[in-house]
Amino acid sequence: MDGQSWETLKTRAKGLKAELDTKMQELGRLNKRLSTATSSTPADRVAALDGQIKLVVGLREEVEQGLTHLEDASEALAGVAATSAQAAQAARFRETHQEMVRDFKRVAQSIDHQYQHARLLPGSRKVGKSAGDSVEDGLMKERGGLNSSLSMADDIIGQATATQDMLMGQRSVLSGVNSKVGVLGSIMPGINSMMDKITDRQNKERVVLSMTVASCCFFTIWYKFM
Repeated sequence: MDGQSWETLKTRAKGLKAELDTKMQELGRLNKRLSTATSSTPADRVAALDGQIKLVVGLREEVEQGLTHLEDASEALAGVAATSAQAAQAARFRETHQEMVRDFKRVAQSIDHQYQHARLLPGSRKVGKSAGDSVEDGLMKERGGLNSSLSMADDIIGQATATQDMLMGQRSVLSGVNSKVGVLGSIMPGINSMMDKITDRQNKERVVLSMTVASCCFFTIWYKFM
């Protein structure tokens, strides 16, 4: 994205966000259908979930790819921002990206949990589990716990990153204000100097005028009594 203008990058970021919104809504609807699906037996539920796995995998890959592109576009926008307003817009795109990442992880974790839960239900396997099945069940439970912990850590990191981006945007705005104040400060001494000169000149003109009036009065009085 090197060499692209602000407007080009902004248009691309908006387009990526719109595409991700559509895919995230579709993934959310799919997650809702999977969670509300009813089957006569756990084995039937596993079969129903497996029938949707290709669609789920395809959507997840598209969303992950779109999130990567949106992150790149947001970073590029921050790199070419030339004003405080543009820096604030770039920060908002980064915050939007972080929110979408958190929403995607939440939905993906919900779908994974449904698949794992369906496979762990009694009756989803043939009667008489082997030792390998028991080990696999334990590993799946352990994986679920680890995924939950990692998701919480990712959420905390995402919130910290969003806060950092917001503070950086505020810092950029304050820097712009400070620069404007500095410009006004450099102009004000010149204005003050000019005002002082005008005041001094007015004072001199008043003195001259007063002396002229006094001289005229003195001459008039002297002429009258001579």
